[in-house]
Amino acid sequence: TLARQLPAVRAPVLFVHGEEDPIPPASSTGTAALIPGARVETIPRSGHFPWVEQPKAFRAAVERLLSA
Repeated sequence: TLARQLPAVRAPVLFVHGEEDPIPPASSTGTAALIPGARVETIPRSGHFPWVEQPKAFRAAVERLLSA
């Protein structure tokens, strides 16, 4: 269902993935590839919760999306 519906999304989309997340980065990059213009940012020294583990880097990633 996602593979059929995500290509229709026409909103800014950002996937933030922790570099040390046990979930492989391909889960973010693969999903982002289905959404036109979606971005993926990887946060160093972060696991599954980058907004908690690296809040400044997470905020900077979101601010980059919002300023684009």
